[in-house]
Amino acid sequence: KFQKDHGLPVSGIADEITLAKIEELLKNNNNNNNKPKIITEYTDYKITFEEALDIQMQQLNLTDKHRNKDAYIRSNYLRYIGTGKIITSSSASLVNVRSKPSTKSTSVAKLKNGATIQITGYVDNGEQYKGSSTWYKIRYNNQTRYVHSAFVQANQAIATKRVNVRLGQGTSYPIIGTIGTDSSERVTIVNHGTTWHQIKPNWIRPTRSELAEYLDPNKNDKFQHLRLDKSIGVTASQLNKVLNNKGILDKKGKYFIEAGQKYNLNEAYLIAHALLETGNGTSQLANGVEVGLNNKGEPVRVTASNRNSLKSIKKTYNMYGIGAVDGKAVTAGAIRAYKEGWFTPEKAIVEGAKWINNGYIHNEHGQNTLYKMKWNPRMGEGYQWKQYATDIGWPTKQVRRIKEVYDQLDNPTYHYDIPKYR
Repeated sequence: KFQKDHGLPVSGIADEITLAKIEELLKNNNNNNNKPKIITEYTDYKITFEEALDIQMQQLNLTDKHRNKDAYIRSNYLRYIGTGKIITSSSASLVNVRSKPSTKSTSVAKLKNGATIQITGYVDNGEQYKGSSTWYKIRYNNQTRYVHSAFVQANQAIATKRVNVRLGQGTSYPIIGTIGTDSSERVTIVNHGTTWHQIKPNWIRPTRSELAEYLDPNKNDKFQHLRLDKSIGVTASQLNKVLNNKGILDKKGKYFIEAGQKYNLNEAYLIAHALLETGNGTSQLANGVEVGLNNKGEPVRVTASNRNSLKSIKKTYNMYGIGAVDGKAVTAGAIRAYKEGWFTPEKAIVEGAKWINNGYIHNEHGQNTLYKMKWNPRMGEGYQWKQYATDIGWPTKQVRRIKEVYDQLDNPTYHYDIPKYR
């Protein structure tokens, strides 16, 4: 056929030109078969990029990009919280603890310089004293008492209004962000000053231009647009290579495939999530924690002291950290696993994926990529509150582990869904 198409004589014997062409076609075909499958689609956000930016600037979005910089805030916009101390002009001076925020109220105690106090709040409309009407509420003898702000100092603070964070002690210095009044925006004061406090800018609100850098779908890592509800299309043996020597997850590749098929989830994402939450398959939650029922029928974690009083004791497994709240992660995560019936590692892998499925990826907002989980596709309809994280860099921070899984696979499917703003 090649010879006929090219006007060459046909002898019934393949000449060198024909053989070379056949070899080229076969080679190209094999190369195509070895190439990963890439699918790209787009989601219409139904608003302009500037409108999206306006919406997100009103949301609680934070960044830790400036955490290693020296930053400053005007001291009159900050109020101390938490544990503080009494400060006086001399070690011999004593400070009055009063029944009301006024020097005319009863003095119920006197505290010396350096005394520890627990700040429970503040009032800004107390009696003016030394140029300030701010008084701090403290807990003293189980009652609310007051100390004037001139005698209080603490290392934790919140803002009274949205205030700029600057790179120096003055309004001429560049603004790197802001902090607001939300409790999650508390700041740590490094050095106390008269008019400016130096703070650790661990988490502050980004500037508009900085937020735009992360909101722009065409910037940062493309893996943030990887669809988490589409299979990567590889075998269990390939996944087992990724899970090799990963503790309890070793050789569990087929169960991640089963979980992905049952709940329409990307297997690489599930594995990345599990590796993170289980410490590469070594965590206590992943390797089994016993839980039983007490005399009220409530699940409790088994200990040496309560074992004999419990019934229906079973070992539970939790592969995705579901319900493992900070402070009591192992106990809470194990109890959640008991309620869900995750009594084998395999069950925890497959059925734990249901929670991931229902929480964000397959919800009514279609948040099926890391980008969408952070920046809700329906933000223009008033659903900007339904977002997975406050960190503006969260989507790109999550892709590292997923990419590590992909990099170990042969020809996985890359299915992208990229937002389009009008």
